Amino acid sequence: MVRFRIGTVDFFPEAYEVRVAGKPERMQPQVRNVLLCLVRNRGEVVSRETLMREAWNGRYATDECLTRCIYLLRKQLRDNGLLETVPRIGYCLHNQGHADAPAPPVPPPFTQDPGKRERQPPGSSWFC
Repeated sequence: MVRFRIGTVDFFPEAYEVRVAGKPERMQPQVRNVLLCLVRNRGEVVSRETLMREAWNGRYATDECLTRCIYLLRKQLRDNGLLETVPRIGYCLHNQGHADAPAPPVPPPFTQDPGKRERQPPGSSWFC
């Protein structure tokens, strides 16, 4: 299983989970997708448009949905300056460690068939 170290938090994208001090916390699908996009572009500023396009995979979402994801992500990462807001541009993930093994490809965001509703991972809730 792929693990990324972000500050003091372990991120397991395939399990929709972060672990803080060894304690697992479930991630909402869109929050996980936003974090995946930031991990792929570690140390670089990622525009709001790129985050919206990649995390929602072309589905309609409002600006408030992304703002809410960033808020929840900061809570789960116990922020401490890890996620920087670059006014009028986007966000940058700092202080990120490395994957345990040689960097395998980061799993793609959760996608859905246009005719089907996404299956919700266990223990998560939907908001956008």
